Parts: sequence; structure tokens; C-alpha cells
Amino acid sequence: MLGKSLILAVKKLSRKEMTRLRDFAASPYHNKNTEVAALAEYLSAVYPDFSEKRCDKHLLWEKITTRQDYDEAHLKVVFSYTLRLFEEFMTAEKLATEAETARFLCMENLRDKQLFKHYEKVRRNTDKNLRKKVFKDADYYLTRFKFAEESDQKYLKVTQQREDDGLQQKQDALDLWFMAMKLRDACEMKMRTRLYGQEYEAGLLTEVLEKIKRQPAAFQRVPAVFVYYLAFEMLRNNQPADYFLLKERIEAQSAFFRQAEQQNIYNYLQNFCIRQINQGATDFHKELFEIYRSQLEKRLIFDKNGKLLEWHYKNIVTVGLRSQNYTWVRRFLDKYKNYLLPEVVENAYSFNLANYYFAVKNYPEVLPLLIQVEYSDMRYKLDVRALLLRTYFHLRETEPFYALCDAFNQLLLRSKKLTDFQRDGYRNMIRLTRRIFVWRESEKFVTRQDFAAERKKIKEEAARISPIFNESWLRGEMNE
Repeated sequence: MLGKSLILAVKKLSRKEMTRLRDFAASPYHNKNTEVAALAEYLSAVYPDFSEKRCDKHLLWEKITTRQDYDEAHLKVVFSYTLRLFEEFMTAEKLATEAETARFLCMENLRDKQLFKHYEKVRRNTDKNLRKKVFKDADYYLTRFKFAEESDQKYLKVTQQREDDGLQQKQDALDLWFMAMKLRDACEMKMRTRLYGQEYEAGLLTEVLEKIKRQPAAFQRVPAVFVYYLAFEMLRNNQPADYFLLKERIEAQSAFFRQAEQQNIYNYLQNFCIRQINQGATDFHKELFEIYRSQLEKRLIFDKNGKLLEWHYKNIVTVGLRSQNYTWVRRFLDKYKNYLLPEVVENAYSFNLANYYFAVKNYPEVLPLLIQVEYSDMRYKLDVRALLLRTYFHLRETEPFYALCDAFNQLLLRSKKLTDFQRDGYRNMIRLTRRIFVWRESEKFVTRQDFAAERKKIKEEAARISPIFNESWLRGEMNE
């Protein structure tokens, strides 16, 4: 397709953006090429249908030019000019959302023209707006730095001016921005090192940490610095005391951070809880539940359209059940069902409701719900079978239980996309579940001594192998 780059670009625009691009191209200030304007007009008219038929090169030629003979080289030039205009439009669109950047550019231009009276008016209004800012994150201090830099440039321009606070303000803002960014990146480095084994050079991080330790009271008033300092200490030391300090601070100062950044900090808390649980600290099930509930109340885990991802829905249910908040989970299932995407709602609701019924030991209600789950995703295939296996176990459904053990193992063997960790975790779960099932069934046929001896052997095997999915459930069944 001719002009493929341009077509791919405008496909990403919303209806309103496409209309603005058309108006942008029609403005003589931005574009004086009538063929470019005509092309933008046509693309807006056919939006969002940019099919081969609609964008046939001969049809486009007729729509945008009055020339008689088709000239492909000329049409390519028009596409090139239009794509360049699209780039200018994207810059203008972004600038329209960056009020401070636009004001700084205006101030710079007024300063160059020596319109100092007007300059001072814009400067005062900009300063006033900055002081009203709600968010006090790293970007705020970068903006303060740019404002102070512009003020300092004006001081240098006006030689008779003797008062000067711009240079000091610039240094103060620069320090806070640098420290906030340094700590924010340091937290991310810690996470990526843990997850992917990637090593990083931290640069001046040690100096930043030492400065905060020398003056903790001063930096506690700067959330963008102190919250990430606490997060870094938690990630570095892996101590519950650091976790509780960070949790308390972000709960009190979350309003200073944008939604995406709040989510990032809550993710650190969430990962800390999961790590503690994996190390045997079961009390952190309750903490993990509280972290999820905070994110839910602050709407941090909804997408830009207000929808809740099905895996967040599943994780919240799982954590709520493990922390034994059964009544809350039952209400959550119905209350937030309609926040799921329409195409996943039935699957997600049926599976998680089945999980709830299993947790409250209403096993007969589990099977009809699991039958309704479609295996559109490998995670559902695995999770449904794992839950079904445990349900057959409790219902003492001997033939279905053994048949599922064999079928589940075959699925794991055939599935090429599973990691070794996933495959081993499920295979070990199946192996131990089957062995416990046989052991339970043998109780009426063997002596108490033999029954106790077999339980001891199963526990020893469980201690030797890793990973084991649903390990806490298995250990509970071994101890009954």
C-alpha cells in the first residue's frame, strides 16, 4: 500500500484526534499545501476504514489533486509532506497537555524580545500555578528547576537587576529532582536484578542515601524523595519493619503521586508480601490482602476505560480466600463482575466463584461452575484442572480423580510453552495429591502404625521436592 507509514500512523488516532489533524492541515499557519490538506480531509472522511479499497492510490489521486495524469512520484511526495505534518501535529498535541512547558517557551520568547513587563506577568502566573500543584513527584521538581532556570536566564539578561533568587531555587529543585529520580531508578534496578539477574551500576546512589540519613527530618517533608528512600530500604534489607514504614507513608501521602506512580509503589509492597509468604511468613497473606484492597479502593488496578483486568480479579479473590475473608470475597465477586471486559466476564466469574465455593468447602457447587469455563487461555486450562483435582479429592470421586491425574500429566507433557518451573510445580502437586489420596483410601485396610509410617514418608518426600503448587493445601491434608 502506498503511504503505508502515514496510514499506520492515523490508524492510532481517535475520532477527535483525526478531526483535529484535519483542521490542523487546513490551517494556513501550519500548512499551505492544498494537496496535503485535501489528503487529511479525505482520511478524516473515511476514518476508521483505511482499507485497500478506500486507500487505493488512483482513488487518492482523484481526491487530492486536480491534475489529470496520475503521477506516483508526486503522490509519494504528498504522503511524505503529510507524514511530516502529522509529526508536527503530534508535537502540538503533546504541547497542549504540557501547560508549564508551553509557558516556559513563551517566557523564553518574551525574554529574547525584551518584553520584560509582559514576561513578569507570565512568570508570576506560572509560579502561582506551580504552587497550586497537587502532585509533588519527581516531575514537579524538574518543572520547578526549569522555572528557576528561566528566571535565572532573565536575571542574566537584565544587568541592572540586583535581586537574585533564581539560581538558589534552581539548585534546590535540581537536587530534589536528582535524588527522587536516583532513588526511583534504584528501586527499579533492585527489582530487575531480582527478577532477571541484570546487574546495574548505581552511580551516586550511596551519596544520596548518606545525605538522607544525615538529614531525615528535612526529607520527610519531600514525598518524592522519602517514599522512594523507604521503598529502596525495604527492597534492599527485606525486613518487615521497612515494609510497614513504607506502607504507612504511602497511605498517608499517596495524593502527592500520580496514579501510575502509586501503582508502582504498591507493586513493591505487593511483591514484598509475596516474597515473605514464599519464605513461610503466612501472616503476610493478610497484608497482601490489605494491599490489594487499598489498590482497589484507590482504583489503581483499573485500566484507562475503568475496566478491571481478569487476572487482577482472580488474584484478589485468591488472596482474599487465603486470608479467610470469605464474606468480603463473595460480595467482591458480584460487585466487580461488571467491571470485567464483556468477553471474559463469564469465564472469570465462573472460575472464581468455583474457587470461593471450594474454599468454604461447598464442593458440590464447584463442579457445575468449572464445566462452564472455556479454555481460552493456558492459565485457565491449568488452574481449572488443579481446582478440579482438589475437588475430586474431597468428594472421594475415585475414577474421575485418577483419570484427571493422567490427563493432567499428559497436558503438561504436551504443552511446549510452559516453563520448567510451571511444569515441575504442577507435576509435583499431582504426584503428592495422588499419593495422599491413596494413603487416605488405605486407612481402613492397614494398621495404624503402617498408616502413620506412610504419612511420614509422604511428608519427607514433600520436604525434598520443589516447587509444589498448592503446597499449603497439601500440607494441610497430610496433617489431618
